[in-house]
Amino acid sequence: MKHSDPHGAELVDLFSALEADLLTDEQCARLDALLAGSDEARSLYRKFIALHDDLYRMPLADLERLGSADVACVPDQAVATKGHSISSRTLMVVVGGLAASIAAAWFSFGSSTTALPALSESSPPGEDPSRRQRYVASLVGATDAEWSSPAEGRSVGGRLAAGVLQLESGSATIRFDSGGSLSLIGPARLIITGDSSATLEKGQVVFRSDGSGLHFALSTPNSELMHFGTEYAVLVAGTHEEIHVLEGEVHRLLDSQAVDHLESGQAKLFTGRAASEVQLSTTFFDRTEATTEDTHPRVYDENELIAVEPFDYDHEKPIAGQTASGAGWKRVWTIDGLPPQFEAKQTVDTDPALSTWGTHLRCDSVFEAYRDLERPLRMDRDGIYFLSCKFRFSATDPTKKSRAATSVVLVLRQPGTPDTPHYQEGLRFVACSSFLVASRRNQFSRLEYQLDADTTYCLVGKIISNRDGPDQLLARVVTEDELSSAREPDSWSVVSPEFFTDEWMERLTLRVTSDHATTAVDDIVVGETWEAVTSRDRR
Repeated sequence: MKHSDPHGAELVDLFSALEADLLTDEQCARLDALLAGSDEARSLYRKFIALHDDLYRMPLADLERLGSADVACVPDQAVATKGHSISSRTLMVVVGGLAASIAAAWFSFGSSTTALPALSESSPPGEDPSRRQRYVASLVGATDAEWSSPAEGRSVGGRLAAGVLQLESGSATIRFDSGGSLSLIGPARLIITGDSSATLEKGQVVFRSDGSGLHFALSTPNSELMHFGTEYAVLVAGTHEEIHVLEGEVHRLLDSQAVDHLESGQAKLFTGRAASEVQLSTTFFDRTEATTEDTHPRVYDENELIAVEPFDYDHEKPIAGQTASGAGWKRVWTIDGLPPQFEAKQTVDTDPALSTWGTHLRCDSVFEAYRDLERPLRMDRDGIYFLSCKFRFSATDPTKKSRAATSVVLVLRQPGTPDTPHYQEGLRFVACSSFLVASRRNQFSRLEYQLDADTTYCLVGKIISNRDGPDQLLARVVTEDELSSAREPDSWSVVSPEFFTDEWMERLTLRVTSDHATTAVDDIVVGETWEAVTSRDRR
């Protein structure tokens, strides 16, 4: 390969060591320095990754358009799993944007689907980035909740930034990105200060740990509480506060020093440093159970379903030119790529998840098609949108390494933009054999999942749209058992930093890449609720 970088030979040696997973810490530091100082080196680096791992061609093609960027190595210990043709150091890159200062972050973690912190910052033109909201939690439940002002009213499932929440009556449950949850009982005033901290100024809360062992800092005007695997309630009224510990331990700190220790079954009333034992009350915990553990099935409204594609076509004919299946679409699929094949229902009887509505899409090579929505998803309004797509990978040659990827893109464009065959800027969710990639323009995130071959999964994307605030993407990869959950799960992976757009999404693009593998795709659904895109009783 011919290039003009004076360190070309050294780069090739470092890349080779990287590919073989033999790169030392010193070599990693040297590679970091070379990449930071040369556009040519960064370009060669990206090409090297693309050549050695086909699964990265889609995101890396976008990274090529970034031009000058800052790339940094990340140590192996930050990576939960390996097993790809490029070492995990190669896969863990951080790419900085140009004028917009947008960072594209690649990161890995285990199979957990708890939410992660935002990856980078972006602000609308003319706005001071320091004043931009940053989401740190989600409102996952509410019962008869009334807020102090309409501006504080939140939709269940929506995101919450740091700031004041004043609940006049009812109850609401907040799940923080660090994992724990707070159930707020009105009237109450809570100040969210971060993804693992909050201050209760007045009222009642119940804290529940998610079992991760991560610390959550709950403060009152009088103290700070430290917990250990805990479920406990706190009541604050002026200088008085009560703590009721249902499970675990709680240490009460004054001036950063522990002065009180409560164990399971204990409850105390505090006035300053004075403390007295009180009877443990389970009423606080009972009042919040319905908010966090309501498992009664919810039947979605038909208006919550925006579009559905069951791939219910004649399996003996190509998809192009056939009568459209499903509902909520303007027209039939427009094909770009090799024609797919369709399997008859009886060939997948052993996997009901992929034969619910008859046939499904099967692709052994490369396939791309797009279809326009009748009802666009408007990012200039407050709303929550969901996208689901079932998929399954199967190896076709056991002697070769199989690769497969299913990409679903909701295309963004300004209203009135002329229609073009390939406007591809949008919100992209890519499910691969062992990981999920989500992106918006130059912002990327990578989530590690160990997906088994010949097993049906469902990719569910969640799009948070705010008219006046930032937008955000969340996602899950779930099994059929999880998909049949009666209620939307509390736990999501945060797969994008906050961003701002007032564009509309009115085109869905499906892209399938299979190398020594067969990819099956079925039931693409767009809707406004979890139930609308996951219900098995849609017909």
